Amino acid sequence: MNSPLPKKPIPIGIDDYEELITGGYLHIDKTLLIQEFWDSGSKVILITRPRRFGKSVSLSMVRNFFEKKETSHLFVHTKIWQEERFQVLQGTYPVIHISFKDIKAHRWEKAYEQLTGLLAEEVRRTLLPLENSIPKAYRKNYEALIYETATETKWEESLFFITLILKKVLGKNTIILIDEYDAPITHAYVHGYYDQMIAFMRQLLSKALKGNIHLCRGLMTGVVRTAKDGILSGLNSPQICTMLDWNFSDKFGFTEQEVRALLNETGFLSKYEEITSWYNGYVIGAEYAKNQDTAHLSTSVYNPWSVLSYLESLASPRTYWANTGSTELLEHLIAEASRNIRKDLEILLEKGSLDNKQINQDVILLELNKNNVEPWSFLFFAGYLTAKEHLFSENQHLYTLTIPNREIHELYKKLVINAIGRSYSSQDLTTMLEALITGNATLFANFLEQFVQKFCSSYDVPTDDLERSLHLFVLGLLASLSERYTIKSNLESGKGRYDIAMHPRRSNDLAVVIELKKGHNSNLEPLADEAMRQVQDKNYTAIFRDFGYQGAVLCYGIAAFKKQVAVKLCIEPANK
Repeated sequence: MNSPLPKKPIPIGIDDYEELITGGYLHIDKTLLIQEFWDSGSKVILITRPRRFGKSVSLSMVRNFFEKKETSHLFVHTKIWQEERFQVLQGTYPVIHISFKDIKAHRWEKAYEQLTGLLAEEVRRTLLPLENSIPKAYRKNYEALIYETATETKWEESLFFITLILKKVLGKNTIILIDEYDAPITHAYVHGYYDQMIAFMRQLLSKALKGNIHLCRGLMTGVVRTAKDGILSGLNSPQICTMLDWNFSDKFGFTEQEVRALLNETGFLSKYEEITSWYNGYVIGAEYAKNQDTAHLSTSVYNPWSVLSYLESLASPRTYWANTGSTELLEHLIAEASRNIRKDLEILLEKGSLDNKQINQDVILLELNKNNVEPWSFLFFAGYLTAKEHLFSENQHLYTLTIPNREIHELYKKLVINAIGRSYSSQDLTTMLEALITGNATLFANFLEQFVQKFCSSYDVPTDDLERSLHLFVLGLLASLSERYTIKSNLESGKGRYDIAMHPRRSNDLAVVIELKKGHNSNLEPLADEAMRQVQDKNYTAIFRDFGYQGAVLCYGIAAFKKQVAVKLCIEPANK
């Protein structure tokens, strides 16, 4: 049976709203964002969402709505046009629209060149059509900007300068749209020129958005809010709408109703459960999600980039969003994590959630290098976690943080392998895992001990943490077998809780159950025997039999002390 083909082209990478509409692309009507922005009552709004959640096309939409009467045809069939007062507003304000998402230089000098080039282009776009009307007193400054000869101070004042000229020539205050304001800051942090970048961006944005009498309204987007880094402290109390807030909750990302509409239009409605497990799971307005009186203020959303990529590939589930951006900072956070954070990471991979965690809405990038600073707030705002439950207790806001969906879970497993197992060659890994699932206990033990020796040397794992760290690593390594095995951890079976169980997906593979023990001395053989007997005595293999598996089961007992490992194996025969 042939797969259904989309009736409209899928807008992968289309950030321009006019192109989206005139090109006949498949899309969701998000024009009521314009109404919520205009009616908010705030002079400046910052909305934070993960990357590729529709921020860029949304700002392009706002610009097209307010800037020119000639673009009214883009909106006549949309929800915003049903509000008659907005028909009058359409095309009546000058707009500055600038995106910092492509400022990605590895050194400050190049980044400064990119920034000034970007600002010069916006000066040309907004003021060149009005060049003959610019007062003589401002022409020198104007020419220095368009010819890119201005001083750093003049570049910092460039957005303010545009609003000044627009007011003098057109008699109207300006709407300023800033997309991905924090992208150059995060990139500067990773590449070591953070101080220069933060100083420039602070001046640029504060001069444009703080106390600017020529400003009508400002709308900024980003991934995180960086208040204590100095950017937002330069502004006059902007309204900040993060993923914890109900404001704009359904304006970025796709709601369940919108995804059903997309699936119906493309002929993939039967794939609803699959697309939900892979790309849903983000809760916007988490502080209201469990409150019965205000539950309607929270919204469950899907990752829009992944949904569109899934439809474009004719319903083939993959890690689309996770593969579109650098995971350099995330890998760094995992690799350099403290013992306590590693323990939480293990719990996160096992359970899929972390309970009673605080979220600091002011992400301070400089503090992420400190071992005692938990990375969960950054991971939440970046889209690698979501908040499902909210509890206010003893004057503290506490959240249950969860891995949103299967796509992000696959990413975590990959990063654990990269960050913790990077000293292990892929060939060695393949050999070790093949030995594990075929019952070659001696070969498996040899490779596992080699890893422990490298792991302890690289990460200085203390004796009392070895079992948990080994458990985490083994879970990460086993992720590469996810096509062949369903892997579970710390669940009840028989008369207790097994450490790791591997249920085969293929009929010719054997089931595996693993019990880990921490040794107190180098005499590990008896402890490995004890772990193996525990698997038998507590009937951990019942988990397989209960689900109809009748084949043989490889029962491993593993004991570890410092850099030593012992492995014992018994094989439970197949049921006849």
